[in-house]
Amino acid sequence: MRKTIIFILIAIVVLGAGSWITSTAYGHTNDTTGLNAATTDDNIYVTPAPLEDIPVVEFFGNYIGSVHAGDLFYVTANESQLDISVNLYITNTDELVKSLRYFIVKIGIYVEGANGQWLKVTTIFSVAIPDTYITLENGTVNFMLPGMANYKFTIESGSYKSFPTTGNDITPQFYMEAEAA
Repeated sequence: MRKTIIFILIAIVVLGAGSWITSTAYGHTNDTTGLNAATTDDNIYVTPAPLEDIPVVEFFGNYIGSVHAGDLFYVTANESQLDISVNLYITNTDELVKSLRYFIVKIGIYVEGANGQWLKVTTIFSVAIPDTYITLENGTVNFMLPGMANYKFTIESGSYKSFPTTGNDITPQFYMEAEAA
């Protein structure tokens, strides 16, 4: 009985020492007036997902793990008749490569339907969308989307391998820009 209690206490301490990390998301349009403000020409807004909806990942030790699904950004372009060029970046790969052997996440795109539900985008301009991944190696993904719609960008799934703990807390930071094409 005593060994069981000691084991439970050790497990709690070890899990508490692990870094509980959530991705940080920043939104940007091509304007000069500030975050989430549309340009006068294209009416495209980028908004980070609320903290409770963003993906969660835990990095610790010499560990292989998964990235839980979650929302990253919302792009509002329902008043833009032009096509939209969207770029998604990992902005701190220089920090991540010091603690991670690899970090691969699958990006999903959803369009808002007439009833407010999010529908997975499987084709763009009648062409099937292949699975799209952002990694520490490529660090960016690009999409060309039709205007007159609202979009949600998500992490569908992912995986990573961390190096032995270095004592640094790391958080993948994503940045998105969207503009009329």
